This record gives sequence, structure tokens and C-alpha cells, in this order.
Amino acid sequence: MMTGFFSAGSRSMSVGQHDASRQAALWLARVATACTALIAASCAPHTGHSERFTNNNDGSVELTFLNNPPPGEARRESPSLFVSVGGVRMQAVMDTGSTGLVISATALPENAPLRDLGPAELTYSSSGRIMIGRWVLTRVTVTGAHGHQFISSPIPVLAVTHIACQPTARSCTPSDHPRHVAMLGIGFAREGDHQQQSGPSHNPFLNPSPGMAGDTGTPGYVITFRSVRIGLPSGGAMTLAKRGFSLVKLPPSNIEGDWGPIPACIGVASHSPACGGTMLMDTGVTRMFATVPVTWLSDLSRNGEELATGTPVTITAGDSAAQYSFITGDPGLMTPSAVILVEARTDGHVQRPIFVNTGVHFLNGYDYLYDATNGWAGFRPHRG
Repeated sequence: MMTGFFSAGSRSMSVGQHDASRQAALWLARVATACTALIAASCAPHTGHSERFTNNNDGSVELTFLNNPPPGEARRESPSLFVSVGGVRMQAVMDTGSTGLVISATALPENAPLRDLGPAELTYSSSGRIMIGRWVLTRVTVTGAHGHQFISSPIPVLAVTHIACQPTARSCTPSDHPRHVAMLGIGFAREGDHQQQSGPSHNPFLNPSPGMAGDTGTPGYVITFRSVRIGLPSGGAMTLAKRGFSLVKLPPSNIEGDWGPIPACIGVASHSPACGGTMLMDTGVTRMFATVPVTWLSDLSRNGEELATGTPVTITAGDSAAQYSFITGDPGLMTPSAVILVEARTDGHVQRPIFVNTGVHFLNGYDYLYDATNGWAGFRPHRG
């Protein structure tokens, strides 16, 4: 999600304060008791293959979403998959707007031998929810509707003990003992949006277990309306895998293994598209979020933060790699449930960069590719 459940870094002191609570202390104690034995269960190498672990000749694995709409209907909600940690399985939202798996600490089994990596925090900016807890090291198993599975190498997972809210939160209820938190973040370039601790090393799909499905040598994925294919082929097969996609070269990042966001333009109402901005294809939200030039705001019809019904919007990714238009409130396949105008100025009254978070409706029009090795995003018109 554009904003996620947790973000570390600047709020590490608040984590320590929250951990002072009795419930968090009890949970931390049982994690800490795992000493040397913790590696045996959560980090031990997996051996062997099974038909359910791979369903493509190139070693990639395709996971069908659990909540696909009936044939002929549009996707109106975020896709979900099963995730398993420490032997416990739960249904999670697959979110390209955040990075890393975020789950309730209460979901972990009492005797799970998970290595404690320290305090953690991640913020989902679209909702304003601040996920606070501990990083624990473990493998993650992700399962699709047809039983195919992907198993990650041991990665940090955020076990949530508290939920706090930003002062400007749109949808947030504080909780000391949250349950039913399960977000599978697989996005890139998210460190700048309250997710400083959540880089590529926290992304399950970019860290396959060696020799298992998805370990093709080229980390990445292709997301369609109905499924996600994990692992891109190498060599000549890569060219075939990218056939039909219009590719956008991603800018470099100062984070090792990561890339910058997708260049984009946005036009609203009678205003010509403003370029030089960025786009986030976010499967974790149903609304669109946009930052437009301050000079546009005076003549845009709004209902609070929300752009008024009947307003034309045009989005372009890269040099027309993907381009689409809609009118707010219309029944079009790619029309989000709402368009939220994010504050255009910083606290210092400086224009924020142009930005658009497409929301999940984007998948009704385009398939989406991310090549984490070579730094490409790709868009292919949805084939139905």
C-alpha cells in the first residue's frame, strides 16, 4: 500500500516505549528464548521438490489469487494469497505498495523458534496506520488457490504488537494487541515513504529459497489480473517472458538491490499532464492517491480530499508505456473507487513532487512486470 502497516527508522524510540507494555514484554521473552535452536526450524535448508512447488519449465512459479472475481467481472478488491510462518497459515493481501511481510505477533505459535532482530516499525501512508513490533527471522511460504507454493529464504518479518495512528490518518484505530494483520508487501522503491527498514532483503518474492520454485536467477515477477508469476527466466528466455510488455527503465537507487520509482505524468480536468513525477502501481488499495501542482488546486472541484465525480483524469507511465484515462465516478474497468488528492505542500510550504498511486484497478487494464536484477518495469495490455 502507498502507506503500509509499519515503518522503522525515525520512530525507534516509540517502539521502545510500546515494548514496555506487559503483553509485548511477554511476547518478546518467548521469542528471545529461542537462542541457538532458532536456526534449526526457521532457517534450516529445504530439500527436494514437489509438483506443488513449481508449475513452469523455467523454474518460476505461478500463484493464483484466492479472491479472483467471476469470469467477465472486474477486479474491485486487492488480491490475496495464503502465507505460512512458523507452521501457521493465514490469508494476506498481496501489496505492491509496501515491502515485507507484516503479521500480527499474536498469530505466531507460542514455541516458534524465531530469531529476534530488534524493534520494527512500518507506516502505511494511505491509511495512516503505524505498525510497531519486532523483526523476526524466518522463512515464508506463500500458497495460491491451486496449491502451488513459493518458499522464501529466511527474511525479516514484522511481527506487530501495537498499531498507532498518524495525526492525519484517514483510516486507523489504535490497538495494543492487534489481530488479523496480514500484509504481503512485494513492492520496490518504498524506503522513502515511511518504510526505511523495508528494502529488497525484506521482500519474500525477491529472496527465494535456493533450488526451490521461483529461484530462476533473475528475481522479479509478473502480476496479472488473476495471478502472480514469481521468478523471471534468464538469457534468451527473458526476451520471450517480456514479449508484449512496454518497458520503462527505472532510475538507480542508493539502496543496494533496489531501484527508483516509475517515472509518470498525470493530467486532471482541463490541465495538461504534469510530468517529472512518479507512479506507484499499488495492489493494496482500491482508491487512487495523487499529488498535483499546487496551482491546480484552486479550480479543481473537491469534496474534502476527494476529487469530485465527473472529473477527467489521465495517467501516463514512462514514455507512454502505459496510458489510460477515466472520469471519476464512471463505471470503467480502470476507474478507482475514489481519487484522493494528497497534500501538495510540505510543512515548509514547498511543492511536493508529482505523484500518483494507481490503486488495484490498474490490473483491469494492464499486466505488470518487475525485473529486480536489471531495473525494468513493464506494462502489457490486459488480455482478459
